[in-house]
Amino acid sequence: MNFISTRSDYFKYSNYAYGLDYKKTDEYSIERIKSFPKNTLVNKESFESYIATLNNWKKRTGKEKPVLIIVNSSGGGSRSALWNMAVLQGCDAALNENFTNSIQLITGASGGMIGSSYFRELLLRHHLGDINSIHSDLFSN
Repeated sequence: MNFISTRSDYFKYSNYAYGLDYKKTDEYSIERIKSFPKNTLVNKESFESYIATLNNWKKRTGKEKPVLIIVNSSGGGSRSALWNMAVLQGCDAALNENFTNSIQLITGASGGMIGSSYFRELLLRHHLGDINSIHSDLFSN
């Protein structure tokens, strides 16, 4: 198997970052990426965009000084996915469903992000009225 996987195209495939246009090779060049920190216009636009995001989040909370929560989910496969989902559900339940209003950013890796993404999808479905509660045992078993 090792010989076949390393010396043939049998198991080789390309997977791309979705949303990027790979036909524009100069757009994703190392030189262009290295130029970003020096480009004050791009930095200013990025900063202003994120400030607008934070202001929108603050407006949604309805508080003058809301608590800001950043979730960082560690990797670790399916065990981490389950753990992150359970912890996020538990935090929200313990804080009377006020936890989710304070989340501004969810980041992480691997399985942790799968659990966090699942939690985020449940929040969206609850917000849209598709489900009654994100705390149902149906979603965590």
